[in-house]
Amino acid sequence: MKEKLVPRDKPPLISRNLGLEAQLLSVVVGKERPDLEEEKDSLVTNIAAGWKLLKNLEDEILRLLNETEGSLLDDVHLVNTLKTSKATSISVKEQLEISEKTEIEIDSARELYRPCAERASILFFVLNDFSHIDPMYQFSLDSYFKLFVNSISKNWLSEDSWDNISELDKIPGFHGLISSFEHNPREWHQWYIANEPENTPLVGKFSLISDKKSNLEERIQTLNDYHTYAVYR
Repeated sequence: MKEKLVPRDKPPLISRNLGLEAQLLSVVVGKERPDLEEEKDSLVTNIAAGWKLLKNLEDEILRLLNETEGSLLDDVHLVNTLKTSKATSISVKEQLEISEKTEIEIDSARELYRPCAERASILFFVLNDFSHIDPMYQFSLDSYFKLFVNSISKNWLSEDSWDNISELDKIPGFHGLISSFEHNPREWHQWYIANEPENTPLVGKFSLISDKKSNLEERIQTLNDYHTYAVYR
């Protein structure tokens, strides 16, 4: 199934290639390793919250010191606040050290996908320059992102396999197969790489087909009737 870029009047202005590359990296990691991307987002949030808490503690201590009159040791509230702040500060700093170390490990794992993001970023700017040749080549960044996501979703399928899926989608009982592949690429990929896909339930509503066909020969025969067995190879 061919995807088309949607034309628009003016292409978006992107100041830096690295900015787009970072966005594309998040997209590809989010599709291929959603666990990494979720943990990355969570760590960034926790680290930011930790530094904010430390800043608030420092501000509170400075405020109390500024407002205290007389001996600091006589101000029970100040002394208790200092003790609490010290304990909290130590705990937060320890958590930050762990989080930052984990973030480095996650970033290292994410770097495995950077070549893909880098090439996709370069390709975008190459395509974007085509608009200088003819305005008809102008397109939106949103369109490019959609095309990029779709290509990632189907990157484990050959062109012939996708053509076979498209043909199978036309057969009664398999309508909606293309949509299922596009919305559940990870689940279909898991089925595709299973040791015994012939004995593994299909995805979503198509699992009912698996229930009706109890063995590989029956399922192959059904597909051969429509000359679409290649999709299961």
